[in-house]
Amino acid sequence: MENENTAMLVEVPVTEMEEVVENHSNNGLKVVTGAGLAIIGGILVYKFIVKPLLRKHRENVMAKNDFDDLEKESEDNEDEDIA
Repeated sequence: MENENTAMLVEVPVTEMEEVVENHSNNGLKVVTGAGLAIIGGILVYKFIVKPLLRKHRENVMAKNDFDDLEKESEDNEDEDIA
């Protein structure tokens, strides 16, 4: 009778351990899936939102610089004409 009780006590933690291992593997899968989705989302945001905004900003800055250069040249030409 003593041997039977000992055998039953050994079996109980093993089944509980299997459940714990299964739960941990599911949580890890959720974390990896979430991280992957976050990376893909970040790439899409960069490609379709950030990159076009940066391109538009650079074009505006370059156009403004070109306009400023034209104003300086026209002022220089006016100064030369007056002198």
